[in-house]
Amino acid sequence: MAFSHETKANALKSAISSVKSLKTATKDLTETELQDIITKINQVIEDRKQEATERENRLKVYAEALRQIDAIRESSGISEEDFIAHYTKNAAPSEKKERKPRKPVVPKYRYTTLAGEEKLWTGQGKTPLPLKERMEADGITDKEHYRMSDEEIVAIEQQMNAQ
Repeated sequence: MAFSHETKANALKSAISSVKSLKTATKDLTETELQDIITKINQVIEDRKQEATERENRLKVYAEALRQIDAIRESSGISEEDFIAHYTKNAAPSEKKERKPRKPVVPKYRYTTLAGEEKLWTGQGKTPLPLKERMEADGITDKEHYRMSDEEIVAIEQQMNAQ
């Protein structure tokens, strides 16, 4: 049984939430194994501190870049409205391309429903429920049993193209 990351994290939290539960959870570990765990936890703490420092540094660089942009904008006499208008007009949503209708897909399977109605299926997507029911009733496990011959498929395709 696979456990989610969140489930594992919650199990770890509850195991180390108090000295008593921590002693119970680690009673079969040697002192060396416990020292190894401490070393790894300290590494995780250091990694988190480094990530936080890097995040703070990126935010400082970002804030400084914005300050410089504002200074340049103000010194050149560009109003905030003009600045925003310039960048938003260039970022207007692109025109949607006209979609051409897709060519219909040629059916490749022919089957008769349990109600006696003949149906065709392209073979794309999920197997239709009436075909599944027919397969079950016929005791067939492979849908290829219902596949039409290449000649039948070509004939249907020619009919579709003629319309």
